[in-house]
Amino acid sequence: MRLASRKLWLAGIISLAILGLALYLRVRLARSAQFPGHGDYAFYYTVAYNIASGRWLQVDYIWHYLNGLPPLPHYSSDFWMPLTSILTSLPMLVLGKSLFVALLPPIFAGLALTIPTFALGKAYSGSSACALIAAGLILFLPVVFKYSLLTDSAIFYTFFAASSLFLMVKGQQKPRLFLPAAALVGLAHLTRQDGILLFATLGVVIALSPLAWKTKLVYLSLAAGVYLLVLSPLLVTNLREFSALFPPGSSKSMFLTTYEDFYAYGKELSLSHYLTQGLNVILKFKLDTAIYNLGVIIASLGWPLTLLALAGILTPVVVPAQRKSWRLALPPVVGLAAVFSFYTLIATYSSYGTGFRRSLMAFTPFAAVVAVDFVYRHVRWKPLAAAGFAALAMLFCAEAYQSTRALLIEHAKLGQELAPLREILLEDAAERGLPSDEIVLMARDVWEVYETCRVKVVEIPNNDLDTILSVAEHYRANYVLLPARREALDPLCDGNLSDSHFTLVAQLPDSDLKVFRIR
Repeated sequence: MRLASRKLWLAGIISLAILGLALYLRVRLARSAQFPGHGDYAFYYTVAYNIASGRWLQVDYIWHYLNGLPPLPHYSSDFWMPLTSILTSLPMLVLGKSLFVALLPPIFAGLALTIPTFALGKAYSGSSACALIAAGLILFLPVVFKYSLLTDSAIFYTFFAASSLFLMVKGQQKPRLFLPAAALVGLAHLTRQDGILLFATLGVVIALSPLAWKTKLVYLSLAAGVYLLVLSPLLVTNLREFSALFPPGSSKSMFLTTYEDFYAYGKELSLSHYLTQGLNVILKFKLDTAIYNLGVIIASLGWPLTLLALAGILTPVVVPAQRKSWRLALPPVVGLAAVFSFYTLIATYSSYGTGFRRSLMAFTPFAAVVAVDFVYRHVRWKPLAAAGFAALAMLFCAEAYQSTRALLIEHAKLGQELAPLREILLEDAAERGLPSDEIVLMARDVWEVYETCRVKVVEIPNNDLDTILSVAEHYRANYVLLPARREALDPLCDGNLSDSHFTLVAQLPDSDLKVFRIR
């Protein structure tokens, strides 16, 4: 007993030390963060800021036209889900509105991810040592580390999804656990639309569980009820905003033929239009995306963890004695197959917008568990296995810290480049006698542009010049920021087009960005 107690005490001390190191590194980097970054990161921060300011789920910019021409300002969850911004706003309500404070919830979620990882490890391997090692690895896995220092949905989704997968594993023997799993799936859906794939996974797991069919039908019905109950505030809001349970434009993204048409206005995004590309083109693109997504898996886990996890997954297939463990792997494997298929075959362009990478994170805890379990099953001298994973964790830690630090520096540079924009707009508006609250700027990357200048911003649609001007007139836009990856406006930015609708105001210092008036 004394030896066992000493081992338990030592494991506790080591675990706390590792957790403390993970927290220290994250807080140190968070204190250096100066700007939320591009796209999703700026969006979730802006909405969280607005919630903390008492404005609830609103944004002062238009970033897509999948639902037509929304009002300005408008409801923020017309594509991306609301829970990330709500969670991010909570400490801002108490500690003040700053980027550092906004990063506290994702940091906490990144640390809390050790809980479902440990639980999955204990359930899969039966070994506390394996579970602890897997939890330690997940703390420093670079992709998880990075997203725990960004105002993004991925880390929250990963926590909710991994927790639900653990309950699905246990629910096959204790079916009442399918109900809290459904609640966690609902919370995951409130952070990312991929939650619908997680609910489908839950349905498959219940259907394949060793229960009587009558019992399966009961739990399928109850799980659906719990899931919908958790989603109900969002569904009610969507009905009020769109007269539909979900934003009608989201499903159109599966019919994109170019990524920039995500930002087009009025272009046909339908199955019939999608099929005009030709079957050969479509199939080749799907194949290329499948290869790309396989590369994303390897890049997210790293080669060592990828190979070990793959070996661990395949072992029950070739080793009869371990085939009984297939049920333990069923929820994560089904879920990963669903996500991979969805981003390869349906939401293909979203894979290149990091959609697959974000959703893949939900399965990284299980990958760590399977990898550690495989090594522990085949290496007799356990200290050697532990030392190997400690070395891998240190490599992960070094890579995670350096790559995340580089990303935060890149974000800071982006903020610095855009910093003069507000002053340029305000000075020119004052010369024109234009009140500051009537400034409406058109831009390509509206999320970070808004975050620096805090004026209304409208996405430049990926259309011809007449359509761009029509949208500008609709929103009474009076400025445009170029270049913007818009073929119709590239000649204007390059000085190869003179158009009476546009007048150059200024070029941002140390940047190729130019501000034009729109007449």
